[in-house]
Amino acid sequence: MIEEQTLTAELIAPGAPNLDEGRSRVVIEGVTPAIDGGRFAIKRVAGEAVEVEADIFTDSHDALSAVLCYRADGDAEWAEAPMEPLVNDRWRGEFVAARVGRASYSVLAWVDHFKSWARDMAKRIAADSVTQVDLKISEWFSQGETVWSHNASGLDPNLGNPSSKLKFKDTGTNVTEITGRVQLKNKIYFRGAFGYGAIGGGRLTDDDFLSAQGAASQGATVSGEHRFSRTYSDIGGDNLWYLNGDLGVTAHTFQEKRGSMGVFAGLQYWRERHVATGLAQAECTTPSAPTPAFKCSPAGTVGFRNQSVITNTTTWFSGRVGGELEYRLDPRVSVEARVALLLSYLNNEDVHHLRTDLAQDPSFRMTGLGIGTTSDFNLRVKIWDRLYLTGGYRVWWNRVLVSDQWKLYGADGSTASAPLTQFQTLRHGPTVGLTYSF
Repeated sequence: MIEEQTLTAELIAPGAPNLDEGRSRVVIEGVTPAIDGGRFAIKRVAGEAVEVEADIFTDSHDALSAVLCYRADGDAEWAEAPMEPLVNDRWRGEFVAARVGRASYSVLAWVDHFKSWARDMAKRIAADSVTQVDLKISEWFSQGETVWSHNASGLDPNLGNPSSKLKFKDTGTNVTEITGRVQLKNKIYFRGAFGYGAIGGGRLTDDDFLSAQGAASQGATVSGEHRFSRTYSDIGGDNLWYLNGDLGVTAHTFQEKRGSMGVFAGLQYWRERHVATGLAQAECTTPSAPTPAFKCSPAGTVGFRNQSVITNTTTWFSGRVGGELEYRLDPRVSVEARVALLLSYLNNEDVHHLRTDLAQDPSFRMTGLGIGTTSDFNLRVKIWDRLYLTGGYRVWWNRVLVSDQWKLYGADGSTASAPLTQFQTLRHGPTVGLTYSF
């Protein structure tokens, strides 16, 4: 036998979902099947479906959700089955009487705030100037590399050109991105994106160079201009994040609505921070140099384990102009491409924690203007009503070209400047994501 139990909006069945205050606004009436308001049990054969209906309504136009909760005597947990709306506030759900014995069932309903928001958004899209809204969450499985070098031979003739070159290379940096896109009826669209990821493991390579004069004066074991020191450090952190904002227009729509082409312009803020620890001497030609600044430890020396040696913070602020393409191969599959040209300003700061002769906030600063690109290529597959799975590859690159400057900050407050000979950041890797379209 099945014993029926009804709920008012103020009651919650044992083990049922813990809902918010929205439940107090819901009324549940007319629960069937019921005998004398639930005083007596209804009967069903084991294995037979029990269809339950109820009148469910609220005090406003908010959307509702409802479930049918049921359990057999002796079961510790309540099971749930969804209830679907019929007409005139009538809802229906069902469960199967699995075995002989007594059982209880309840109707539980609540104001569903997310469903209300989604429904109202769909109405705005249909009635107003908005024709489509896309929300996307994606993961970018990236690896990155930042390389910079400078020429300070004008400050000290013992230094080579380049004088120093640092390469921060990280792997396994997974970036989570949230993107929103709003398409208007007048073919204009807005798009914004925020991404964040923790820097994975990697390596810092630090190379220093002597001029021919410097090699002779410092007693180097190699003559002529050459690299006199190379060290390696581990990259254990830290993070990167970026923020994009674009305004675009649909320039062309393909026949039979198979896709479109668009152009856009916008802004991007990008920030990476690497923390390098430990110091392993890989090469050294000046272990006995008379000048401390040029003296290095013998090759194979390892020190400062788990101690921060260099912190590098790279910031790019860019204007973006570009184009994008979407073309549907069939009703469920489409290809996407987006390419943006970046016109960028660089501000990079290094803190060399082991250099007592340098300031620590920062030790070096690099600035300059450059160009770059963000390029995305994706395959998009419709997996459910308005839900799409995307997968592809992304390349992000920036390089300084003009107005480049390297500046040293001494611990005594002094400063010195020299030209940058290179500054470049590259990040690339596969992407995968889910998009929901309203």
